[in-house]
Amino acid sequence: MMLSAPLLLLFLATTPAPAAAAPSATPPTGPSPVPPELVAYCKSRNCRHDVDVTLRDASGKPMRMQRALMPPAVETDMVNVLPGEKVEFVADFKDGKFSGWRLPTAKDGAGSYRLSIELRQNPKDAGMTATVKNNGPKKLKFSMGLVRAETNSRPEGTKSCPVVAKGSGVEMWPFPVGSLLVRDARIVEATDKVGCE
Repeated sequence: MMLSAPLLLLFLATTPAPAAAAPSATPPTGPSPVPPELVAYCKSRNCRHDVDVTLRDASGKPMRMQRALMPPAVETDMVNVLPGEKVEFVADFKDGKFSGWRLPTAKDGAGSYRLSIELRQNPKDAGMTATVKNNGPKKLKFSMGLVRAETNSRPEGTKSCPVVAKGSGVEMWPFPVGSLLVRDARIVEATDKVGCE
């Protein structure tokens, strides 16, 4: 998955970097420092404040992610879903081509692609599940990526399956995910042969 250079730099600067708590480790004193670039970026955007997420690693130990400030969940060129979040958003299309993401409005009609993604950790293991809902009039296929919930992780691509119109789908990973990224979408016509890729 390719991110624009400024967005990738901003994302990497603010990606949660959890660490498993060791028995002799000093507990974290709070969120990581906020880069000045992010502070400036968030002056004109609806950024997330006081992010605090706890996941379990494969051994059952807690992994805590804290950030005082993070980019918005929904931006024109990317949707970023954190563990425990349910993010609602709209995919806009112009002449059948994807033109960007935005927040839902009361004016969205029946022809709108109103979507939601909820990211949760599985109750019995370290794996993660994302429930993707598509209330739009046609099936959609998404370009997705993720950042693993490990120190110094980088964005990587991940497979996703088409989601039927007025329906939902489930994506799963056998490891903790620090954030799920949705880059773009395309409309899948009835004659298209599109699988989970």
